[in-house]
Order: sequence, then structure tokens, then C-alpha cells
Amino acid sequence: MRRLNAFIAGTIVATGIAITATISYGADFASVKELCSNQWNNFQVIRSMSGLTAPTDEQFATYNKSAQAVVDAETVRQNKFNADKNHHNISAEVAFHAGEIVKAAQAKDQEEIQVQYRWLTISCKNCHRMYRTDEKLSP
Repeated sequence: MRRLNAFIAGTIVATGIAITATISYGADFASVKELCSNQWNNFQVIRSMSGLTAPTDEQFATYNKSAQAVVDAETVRQNKFNADKNHHNISAEVAFHAGEIVKAAQAKDQEEIQVQYRWLTISCKNCHRMYRTDEKLSP
């Protein structure tokens, strides 16, 4: 009987620990989700470069500012929210391509901004594909 009671007590304690870990893990996901949703506006600014007309100096400055905001957000994500190596690598990839957009905007290279934007899109989609398909995996 004592063994059964010890087993039941151990199971209850283990379940409590698992629930606590899940709740705190979910809280981090909400912060990552908020961080990512804030990047959406910056992503749309970079996306607005259609290539049909040459951007003005003011537009290049806007692309630079938006891409730098993405780099800064990814730095926060890497330092604060990375759950595993895959997430860290994808964050680094997003930060790299956003950093390349910053360099291209400073050089006023419209074509390079568009190329790096495509790579940035792929990097973002890779993360969303991996971590948004199953909420339990989301960092």
C-alpha cells in the first residue's frame, strides 16, 4: 500500500512540474508571438519596394530603419527566447538577411534589397512552418 501511495504522490508531483513548465513555456511563446507580430509592419515596409520605380532617398532610409528594427528584434529573440538550436539558427538567418537589407539600403541598391527580401521571406516562412504547425513546439 505504501508503494502505491508513493507512486501516486510521485505521479502527482511530476504532473504538477510538467504543468508549471508548460505554462511558463507558453508565456514565452506569447512574447515571441508578440515580437514576431511587431516585425510584420517592418516586413511590409520592406515588401513595399515594388521595383517599378526607383526609390527616393527617403524610401531607402525607411527600408534601412525597418530592416534594422528586424535585426534588433532578432537579437532580442536570440538572447531571450531561443528554445532550441533550430530556432537559434533560424533567428540568426533572419537577422543576417535583414542586416544585408540594411547594407543594401545604405548603398541604395534596389536590386539587392529585393533579393535579400526574398531570402528574408524564406527564413521567416521556415520558422513559421516549423514552430507554428504545432503550438506545443513553439518557443
